[in-house]
Amino acid sequence: MYLGIDCSTQSMSGMLYDSQTSKIILEISIEYKSKFPQYSFSVNPDTNECVVNPLLWVLALEELLSEFKKSGINFSDIKGIGGAAQQHATVYLNRDFLKSWVWQSSLSQTVKPMISMERSPIWMDQSTSRECEEINDALPNIDFALQNSGSLITHRFSGPQIRRFAKLFPSYYEHTSVIHLLSSFLTCLFIGRNGPIDLSDTSGMNLLNLNELTWDKILVQATESNLKNKLPKLTNGNQIAGKIAPYFVDKYGFNSETSVIYFTGDNISCSLGIGCSDPSEAILSLGTSDTMFIYKNNFNITSKSCNTFYHPSGGYISLLCFQNGAFAREKIRKMIGCNWDEFNASLSKSKAGNNGIIQLPFFATEINPYLPQGNSFRSEERRVGKECRSRWS
Repeated sequence: MYLGIDCSTQSMSGMLYDSQTSKIILEISIEYKSKFPQYSFSVNPDTNECVVNPLLWVLALEELLSEFKKSGINFSDIKGIGGAAQQHATVYLNRDFLKSWVWQSSLSQTVKPMISMERSPIWMDQSTSRECEEINDALPNIDFALQNSGSLITHRFSGPQIRRFAKLFPSYYEHTSVIHLLSSFLTCLFIGRNGPIDLSDTSGMNLLNLNELTWDKILVQATESNLKNKLPKLTNGNQIAGKIAPYFVDKYGFNSETSVIYFTGDNISCSLGIGCSDPSEAILSLGTSDTMFIYKNNFNITSKSCNTFYHPSGGYISLLCFQNGAFAREKIRKMIGCNWDEFNASLSKSKAGNNGIIQLPFFATEINPYLPQGNSFRSEERRVGKECRSRWS
């Protein structure tokens, strides 16, 4: 039996899989907004900033494991744990994270003293326009980041977020000893110590050299002069990070031999899960954000709009991201006054092409095309709502 965990924008989910029967045994999801409303995130309309208290993810993990235990699952039967997390979220940790951990009765109590500042920018953060410009100005040429990291210096990426954190909170940054992505942070929690960071998820930082699969010295220096000393070691994520920490054995009854696989980014995990390894196929993923990606055997740049990431099994993934995904669909659903069953039924009855009716719901900041403030198209809302409602009548 194996446990898979997905730490997304709005929830943390777990899935137990039985490899002998090839069946999913149980799925449980912890919704942040309902379980931990005090940690709810929101986008600041003035700065386009979106940050989360990283303790939210620790508390959600505790809640998730507790719910599995309440359901009667025997954790000692679990052979391995792996998972995915939203890309670009960064966690800032002090020197205690690098030492032998002092375990408390709860995971959140253990981790809280090791966090430099309870503030983690996530992928929805678009507040780094100035930092992107500053990094670009420090690089040899405007295409340096694209040619080496696989992406232009991008607002939501970790590099610009780190630079802004260092500028806004210099004392907290000074006391930060290591900066992890959410995926590597979760891996560290399960093995109970500081560890490396997965190459694939690192591709979304504007700091990794995809030609050499090492930290790019020029990009790192351009981002922040002392950053190189705060970055974890790199590793290919398709391997075991270590055995599960004794804390989880004692509290939840895991087997001490349970293996922990390196967590990675959600988009990379999606590509792995659906077997995206053919350059002739394009994959569309509809989530909090909508993404489209293709597999490539070699690292090459075909478009400035794409982001290219390293693939754990070798090769690369080129990806287009559209921020107005699930949130936009949810807003439209509420706007026209229907439930999800009615919404889905309408979609299934619509002909391909929707009779030429097209709506571009840029309610929030958009990445492709880049719209810093978004555009809610309020003048169209009543007409669109009326047309949609008429189809159900």
